[in-house]
Amino acid sequence: MPGNVLGTLAHLENLTVNTVGYRLCFAEEFAELTHLQQLSIYGNAKHINEKSFENVQQIKSLYLNSMILTNFSEIAFEPFKKLDVLYLHGVRTGVDNLLLALKPFRGRNMTVIYLDSISMFEHDSYPGFIKNDGVLTFSKTQYLLEVCVREFTLSFSEIYVIQENAFRSDIWERCLVKLDLSANPLLGTKAAFIRLLNFKNIEMINMDNMMRRCFSTSGENDDDLGGTEFIDDAALTPTQLSCTVASDISYHSTPAYSTRANKEDNFVSNTKRSAPTKSKKQPVDTCKSTYSPTKFVWVTVSNSLQRLQLHASLSSTRVDINVKFIGAQSLTYLDVGRGKLYKFRGIITGLDALQTLILSENDLSSLSEAFFDSFCHLEELDLSDCSLGVDFISRYSDRLLRNLLNLKRLDISLNLLNSLATDTFTVNRELEMLNLAKNRFRTIPFSLQNTPNLKVLDIRKNSLSTIELGDRELLDILAKQPDGFKLLLSGNEISCDCDNFRFLHWLTTTHVQLDDITIACFDVNNNTTNFRLFVDVDRFFRKCLGGFFLTVAISLFLLIVIGFLVFFFVLKHKLFIRSAILKVFTGYKLKAQSDYRIGVFIGYSEHDYTFPCFNLRTFIEDELGLNTYLYHRDMNGPDMARSIVDAINASWRIILVVTSSFLFQDEWSAFTYTSAIYSQTWENPSRIVVLVDTSLQHLLPAEILSAVNDDNIIVVPDWELTSTLQQQLMSRLIQ
Repeated sequence: MPGNVLGTLAHLENLTVNTVGYRLCFAEEFAELTHLQQLSIYGNAKHINEKSFENVQQIKSLYLNSMILTNFSEIAFEPFKKLDVLYLHGVRTGVDNLLLALKPFRGRNMTVIYLDSISMFEHDSYPGFIKNDGVLTFSKTQYLLEVCVREFTLSFSEIYVIQENAFRSDIWERCLVKLDLSANPLLGTKAAFIRLLNFKNIEMINMDNMMRRCFSTSGENDDDLGGTEFIDDAALTPTQLSCTVASDISYHSTPAYSTRANKEDNFVSNTKRSAPTKSKKQPVDTCKSTYSPTKFVWVTVSNSLQRLQLHASLSSTRVDINVKFIGAQSLTYLDVGRGKLYKFRGIITGLDALQTLILSENDLSSLSEAFFDSFCHLEELDLSDCSLGVDFISRYSDRLLRNLLNLKRLDISLNLLNSLATDTFTVNRELEMLNLAKNRFRTIPFSLQNTPNLKVLDIRKNSLSTIELGDRELLDILAKQPDGFKLLLSGNEISCDCDNFRFLHWLTTTHVQLDDITIACFDVNNNTTNFRLFVDVDRFFRKCLGGFFLTVAISLFLLIVIGFLVFFFVLKHKLFIRSAILKVFTGYKLKAQSDYRIGVFIGYSEHDYTFPCFNLRTFIEDELGLNTYLYHRDMNGPDMARSIVDAINASWRIILVVTSSFLFQDEWSAFTYTSAIYSQTWENPSRIVVLVDTSLQHLLPAEILSAVNDDNIIVVPDWELTSTLQQQLMSRLIQ
């Protein structure tokens, strides 16, 4: 590398390089980077010797990533005098080589030593077994144990044996805060780990995913593997057990604190194996169980331990014993999931501060309803895939959770449950996340009124076909929370028939956050279709409710039409209708022709007398046989008005011959038609007949139009007495 390049980077603090050569070496120019703090190295280098880092000795953090080293010097780290963080990931040089290379750090304080995936043989421990790589003994870890390191990780490195003295160190007991040995197929006794639980300042221990077989050692020399032997699980004796907790426990009877004679079998104890004493730091309050055990097991841990991860690391163990933890007032997280634990009939006390408990993938088919009584500060509980008893949960789920007043997250998925007890979650008012996935629930199995703070409900892959209206309303209320509400619903047997339309429509309108916009539906023939929310709802609406609403629309239209027809009919024949009503309810009868002295009164203009006095009169008298009144002929006395009124009142029918002179010239025309209108009563509702010229039809007075039925207004073109007009007159004048 040209010297002038590094010369411009005098204040560089962080450097990442990708090597391409066989041998790793930093030239003298790197020594000029006096401010360099962190160095990250990737690449294909395969040889690191004592001179590789002599020009970067000023760094405090070293990261080696993804390297396969065929030659790694034991004193390669000798130049680092200030190194505080050592991070190796995917550096395939072997566990033994790297542990020996820690020799320069003896007597030093370091923050992190992180060794991940450093085994010589990736994904295969058997070559390592043959070559003795991956067997931790005191002679191999002696340099490591002399480093006062705060956080140590040795994961994914095919470690299968850790002998008891491999981590025995006063320095570590004082300095170590976090320990990660996860993802190693460990074999052998737990005695090596018992001491770790009691390290003075230990806060976190991660031993996840230690899937292993039982293994023991009998050789006195820890470097000699000649005494190692594999033990079949079925052939274990109590003194040989190295994979079961039962061989490492101490039983006590209340009130006497007696111990077993064989102290080496104690599960957890102090260094001097003395009886447990109370911690100086007492919890704020104590969770109490309704059951007081008479026989229990003491488990002593460090007062500083906060997190213990043993996921997939415990062997087949019964939990029908009563366990009392001593010194666990700081322990807030415990993961023993996938641990082959079974028969949870005992009582566990002393974990008053525990907030998270992972029990997933254990066998809880035999579970005491009082098992969780002492975990009153628990906020997260994972019981997924635990073979929970269906009948037990349906009867005692409320009792099981009765003391968990602070519970916020609960997972009971993958247990084939079909119901919960009626009062479940009544006291768990703080519940925020609930996972009911992969069960057999047909409805939401609890009252949402009991969970006012619920934010996430996972009910995927159950047997729900719908959600009832009451639950939908409560879900909408939960969605009004500041953070909203999320419902995970996919994988259920949602019904797509028309009876379930309201629920499907709710899915498209609710403010509840849904996990998927496509839901698998099952129709009446059990055919599966995909219901796409916000896309298919209109089509589904037409299919299910279109016919109904079309029928309603047609019915309303017909009602409106009929209403208009009835309105016009009533308006037109209101006198007939009133007369008919009076006849039905009062016995009132319509008058007949025989009740009148005069047959037809003919009202006309004296200027147009020819048609009414000759043609019309002759037809009525000769053809219809009715007598007529013409005021020119039949008026009695000098009082014409009186004569007209008397004649109108005495007439069966009144014909008004409306000509131009009748409307505009004749002085008696208005009096005549007004008197005729007033004479029309319920007794004779069709009394008036109007004959009008075609050109004058639109000029008829409003009084005539409002009082005379349209059928009684006859248009007469050219004032000729045609056969049509004769038929019209006959139908209106003859009763």
